[in-house]
This record gives sequence, C-alpha cells and structure tokens, in this order.
Amino acid sequence: MSVILTGKDAGGTIAMHGSKSLSQRYILFSAFSGIPLLLHNRSFSDDEEIALGIASECGSEVAVDADSITVIPHFRCPDHLDVGESATSLRILLGLLTAKKCRTLIGMHSSLAARPHNDLLDTIREYGGRVDWAGEGTLSVDFSGITVLPYAISGSTSSQFVSSVIMMNALGSDQAEVKSSYVISSGGYIDLTKQVLADFGYEVVQDGENFTIRKTGNPAKVEVHLEGDYSSASFLIVLGVLLSDQGIRIENLAPDSGQPDAAFVRMLESAGASITREGNNIIVKRSRVGRVTIDVNQAPDLAPPGAVLGTFTRDGVTLRNCRRLEIKESDRLSSIITLASSMGANVERDGNDVTVSAAPGERGEPAQARDHRMVMSLAISSVISGKRIRIGNEDTVSKSYRNFFSDLESLGIRVEHLKDKDI
Repeated sequence: MSVILTGKDAGGTIAMHGSKSLSQRYILFSAFSGIPLLLHNRSFSDDEEIALGIASECGSEVAVDADSITVIPHFRCPDHLDVGESATSLRILLGLLTAKKCRTLIGMHSSLAARPHNDLLDTIREYGGRVDWAGEGTLSVDFSGITVLPYAISGSTSSQFVSSVIMMNALGSDQAEVKSSYVISSGGYIDLTKQVLADFGYEVVQDGENFTIRKTGNPAKVEVHLEGDYSSASFLIVLGVLLSDQGIRIENLAPDSGQPDAAFVRMLESAGASITREGNNIIVKRSRVGRVTIDVNQAPDLAPPGAVLGTFTRDGVTLRNCRRLEIKESDRLSSIITLASSMGANVERDGNDVTVSAAPGERGEPAQARDHRMVMSLAISSVISGKRIRIGNEDTVSKSYRNFFSDLESLGIRVEHLKDKDI
C-alpha cells in the first residue's frame, strides 16, 4: 500500500500513545518477575505486540482492551520465542532469560540478526552461557550452566546492553552491582530502566558508568499510566513548527520525562520555536527557528525528524555523532542524506557530523523507504514541500506509531490511500 499526503495547514489535538520503550520494559519484567502488571495508555506498536507475545510464551495470562494491558505472570522457560524486528525486546529478553537460566530458541527478522549484539552475547558467554546462531535469524541459547550472573558490560554500542544486565541482576539478586566500560551510548534510556525497576520495588543508584541495584519492596501489583512517546511526537512537533498556524496540541507529554527524546522540545524552545506547555500537553505553532544541534549518540531517534526540520529551515539542523545511525533498523545516515538531498536541501558532512539546511531551487522526487522512522520522515517532508509524493510501505510505521496516518488526517492533512504494490 502507498499514500499521497496533501495539506496547507494542520491543527487539532492528538493524545499521544504511550512510550514503547517503557511499555516493553514493563511487560517483560512483569512476565519474568512474577509481579502482575496493569498498564494504561498502551503504545499500540508492533514492538509492544512482540513483548506481549514473549510474555504469553513464558506462561503469562495477557489481556488487552482498547487502552490497557493486563499481565498476570506464571513464569516458565519457553521452548521458542519470536522477537521480530524488536532490538529492545531481544536485548532485554537475553538478560532476563539469563537470570532464569533458561534454554530456548529465539527467532528474529534478518534485519535484526544483522545488527550488533556481540558485546552482550560475548559477555554472557564469558560467564558460562551458551549462545549460538542456529540457522539464519535464530539464536540457540542455554543459560542453565551459569553460576554467577554477568555484571560487567560495554555500553559503547547500545544502552540496551546495560539495561539488559541491570534487569538481569535485579531479577537474580536482592543486591548487585553492574559495571559498564566506556561512555554509554544513548545513556538516557538507562533512566527508563530505572523508572520501571523502581515501580517493581528496586532502587538503581548510578555512579558514572557503575550501577548498584537494591531490592527495596515487593509490590503485589504494578499499575502505571504510560507517558506519551516523545519519539513519535517529534514528527508532529516538526509538522507544527513548519506548517501549523492553528497550532497542534499534543497531549500526554510529561514535562519531567526521562525519555531522551523529550530534549527535542527544549532544543526547539531554545531555538525560538513557538511551543506552549500546559501541564502534560504542548501546543506547537508555525515559527521561525534558529540552528538546532542534536547529539545523535544520545538521542538517535531524533535524527530523522531533526533532518526534516533542517531541510525546510534556513539555519538548519546539525546532527552530531552520526555514525550511530548506520546500525539502526536501516542505515539511517544514508537514508537521511538521500532524503534531504532529494528534497533540495544543503547537506554538509564534516567527519561524524552532518548539517542539513534549506536551499532555494527545485525539489526532486525522494527515494522510498521501509524503515518506519524514514517513512514518517518522508511523509512529513512531502506535506511541507507541497508536492504530491507517493509514499510506499505505509504499514511499516506500525512498528512504532500505528496511528500515524490517521492522526495526520485528524489534523487536517488529506491522506489518499492507493491500492498498489509496495514501491
């Protein structure tokens, strides 16, 4: 399926769905810890569905309604699990399976199998775990021989490795220490892990790259209302800054959020964007913004919407430490450069940094994408450009933002659905 988007203004209210990064952590830790969970404002993402499938395969009773998820765990080591394309679920799962000393097979999409996992896998192997690739896209793991849980891990490639080992040790001991070598990439996501564990009765104290985990309580049940997903909201924020005279109101965005992508609002405010905050809601209007700089190593998911903002603003956006983007769901660095260039932007690369800024001239026909965040980037770019651009693979946005196109329609953007094959 493909779509064509058109619109000269956008306005209205969107209640932002829950953070999928938090959702996966809550669901998986509930399933393995034995503590029931009631989660409100679910994310509706494919990644959340993966976490729910894992919980079910591990013996949990899972109930889902229009907005909430209930997990009643009855843990058993599973025979086989499927993690699809979800790197977060895979990496946290590996830590939790280690703590439970399980033996199983883990299937995944080939794109996820190709991403870097060796820092975590090799660490588990060093402590007696058996991890082998059993055919394309299948991991065979046997953690039954582990006697001491891994506690040292490199966080230079991904904070998810550190979160995995923290959750592993929380599950396996009332008190433990975890040591990370090197500076942790996307270290802000560790705060989400701390937040989740605090609700399950654990205190995680961080000292630099070292963590102390202590069990402080034993809740009979965890009930939480997920804060809105800032990664998804960032695309609507860009749309508001570039197109909306009416204003786009986005609800459920906690001002004190630990999500690294929450920094996008502060960045834009500092650059002069018209953003008004009312409690957990923001209102974004068309405004001129100055230069914005995003550290991709700390907030990689802001790079795609940030590049769209740069494509249509004179002062532009600088993306620092961009090589991190090459190991996401796709090579997002190349995709960002291709999209911005095809839309007529100036793209300047200086080592590991890329600056995107608007330039006069004709805008071309951009390349298609399958990566969910790049499809959303193309969609927002097409509306801002005013060109009728056919956007393929619309269904891929469900990995993170299932209602993306229907939310655009509710904001006044016309969405034409075309019945044809993927482009």
